[in-house]
Amino acid sequence: MSSEVDRDIAASRKALNKYHDHVMAQRGPIEKKQRQCMAYVRPGRGRFSSIKNDDDYEAPGLINTTATLASDICASGLVDNMASPQRVWFEYDPYDVDIEDDLAASDFLMALRDLVLRGFAMSNFYGRLHQMFADEADSGTTLAIMYESEQTLFRFVVITPGTYGIAMDSEGTVDTMVREFKMSYDSIAERFGIDSLSENTRKKLAASQAQGRPKGSSEIVIRHAIMPNPDYVEDSPFPQNWAWREVYWEAPSKGESKKTEWPDYGFGGKGKGMQPEDDGIMEIGGFRENPLICGRWSRRDDDVWATSWPALSCIYDVKGMQEMEADMALAIEKGADPPMQGPATLDAREVSSRPGEFTAVPEGEGAPLKELHGTSHLNLDGVANYGIARAEERVRQHYKVNFFLMLTGDARNSPPTAEEVRGRDRERATVLSPILEANEHLFRQIINRATAIVMRRAELDWIQGSEQVLPFPPESLSGAEVRPRYISEVAVAQRLTSLVEVERWLEMGRALAELDQSVLDNADLDFTFRNYGKTLGVDPEHMNTGDQVAAVREQRAQMQAEREARAAAMEASQVMQTLSQAQPGNALGEVVGDG
Repeated sequence: MSSEVDRDIAASRKALNKYHDHVMAQRGPIEKKQRQCMAYVRPGRGRFSSIKNDDDYEAPGLINTTATLASDICASGLVDNMASPQRVWFEYDPYDVDIEDDLAASDFLMALRDLVLRGFAMSNFYGRLHQMFADEADSGTTLAIMYESEQTLFRFVVITPGTYGIAMDSEGTVDTMVREFKMSYDSIAERFGIDSLSENTRKKLAASQAQGRPKGSSEIVIRHAIMPNPDYVEDSPFPQNWAWREVYWEAPSKGESKKTEWPDYGFGGKGKGMQPEDDGIMEIGGFRENPLICGRWSRRDDDVWATSWPALSCIYDVKGMQEMEADMALAIEKGADPPMQGPATLDAREVSSRPGEFTAVPEGEGAPLKELHGTSHLNLDGVANYGIARAEERVRQHYKVNFFLMLTGDARNSPPTAEEVRGRDRERATVLSPILEANEHLFRQIINRATAIVMRRAELDWIQGSEQVLPFPPESLSGAEVRPRYISEVAVAQRLTSLVEVERWLEMGRALAELDQSVLDNADLDFTFRNYGKTLGVDPEHMNTGDQVAAVREQRAQMQAEREARAAAMEASQVMQTLSQAQPGNALGEVVGDG
């Protein structure tokens, strides 16, 4: 659905509730699928309050947790391959500025990158990123809000699946969110202040306190929305006028009449019979950039929600595994303690099924005791091998577990060769490239907002004449478009495929050079070597600029010329010494002597 916000939508509590219900209604077709997947893969993570008493989507209790473990491995593998905290996984690349020989621009971009990465490390980013990838693999869509933090620069809040609705703009970017959650009165008082509550809610709070209820026992439903601001004012210092608006308000309670006239929240508007402070809108804030970070595993262009994800693809395997595990447990129980049949005169309470026990049967009173339904004819190993094991393998394939554990699963004593590792990297890049491309927009949003937050901090520092946060940017970057370039393992593995042809070409050149050295004149080795390192993600700090390379070569040429001059002078000196020692009567000696 479109996220265009009419001015009236954000103008009153009534309009906000109407817009909330409209956005949430759009998740109807996908909600049952998400709930089913979360119930069988990660029960307790989602909260789907709009579906009640639907036993088809309530897991009876997980016996086989292969899907849960596969989801954890998938999330960890995606973090490690795309944005590992142990390595530099992106850098800034100006598209319209050549910084090859611009040391000031290169130093500034590296300092900016390091500061953003340090902010990610200080904040809760990497832990929340793991949760986001797990939600994406289990429910198809993940959503987080990226807040600015005074202490750690950034703070990420991952929204629980099932509690929110989203809308996107014409470019497919999610820019609107509504959600609903509960808060205790004490938490509201600490977060928003009691005065932010409506008059009706304050009365309920006073009654609750008069009854002596425990602190934190009373809760109310709070609604929360982030949307484009129809009243955006550029460069405004007031958060209410920034590009994105954030609103917290009370959800409609059972005691409120539908005919209640809600006052406008601001700009001087008020409704009949109520004061502005009684409208139930608790807080109005804003963001300068879109704070919504949304990842979707795979979707159609016209769908705001993901249409395919690992848990949905293998949900029938997951269900089947639970049933087969339950059947196996029942078969084992029957084998260990089978139902028995015997004479009618034998009271069942007198029969012992404990190992080694003896049950006396009255002589001549019917047939002897025997198993009613034995399990000796069942091949339990075969059931496990051909049923559960195959389903488990399919689940692991959907979650790409084998590719994330590709190197750790090598049981050979000798380590893999470089060519084997390179081949596995290419295979891994082929499999994971669609996931990286699907999440590229997510990472771009994160980096762009993080960059904007850091730059605002630096600008305040520059105004005070300090460069403690960041050095002042050089003139060459003024007006330049700077974009993040990914140098994570998957991104590098993707680009490695382009280096295979270069390596073959250089091998051919080396072979031909043994016959004719002039063939190397066709290769720009400087560019090839630099581009090779850039493709591998080598930090620019390890590379000399073009000017530095020229200076080194000039110095080397000068030293070589000096060595050649000294060698020539030494050779001339030796010749002169030889000539001076020539024997008299020697023709050359006579000539020298005559001179």
